[in-house]
Amino acid sequence: MLPRPFPAFVFAALAVAPAIADDVALPSADTSSLFWTQEERIVGFRNFDTIYQTRPIDNGTEALALVDDPQDFSDVSYEVEDASHTLDDYLETFHVAGILVAKGERILLERYRLGHSETSRWVSYSIAKSVTSLLVGAAIRDGYIKSLDEPVTDYLPRLKGGAYEGTTIRNLLHMASGVCLE
Repeated sequence: MLPRPFPAFVFAALAVAPAIADDVALPSADTSSLFWTQEERIVGFRNFDTIYQTRPIDNGTEALALVDDPQDFSDVSYEVEDASHTLDDYLETFHVAGILVAKGERILLERYRLGHSETSRWVSYSIAKSVTSLLVGAAIRDGYIKSLDEPVTDYLPRLKGGAYEGTTIRNLLHMASGVCLE
């Protein structure tokens, strides 16, 4: 068993990245990642903490032990314009850097490409939104949060009196707080 933190539900995560040559330099912090070339993205996304100032978040002390239980996904297919495609076709066509499928405590599929491995770090972008909403759901279930309509300042009092005053947890989860920070 591998001690890795992971929610106990079915989840598939795709990290999309283009192919790259080994000699591509790190993108400049002066250029927004929105404007990186395809080659810069694969280097930049796995070196985000080198390019931009970041704040690490320590691992928790408890982790759900996951068991490798590889399953055959060769029969997974999809159709586009009357042509059938496999999972491998998808990974190749869309330059997917990694895919993980888990159910309960079992890892059913874990595959890395484009120079990545299970230890590669990658900027999460919108994946963090999904994880955050899962954690909020767990906090509601466990009674730590009573309602999505509570003000966020009830849980983060240092935001009182600022732009987030009156913003609800629901507003934040919908990314509709009305707050624009520059």
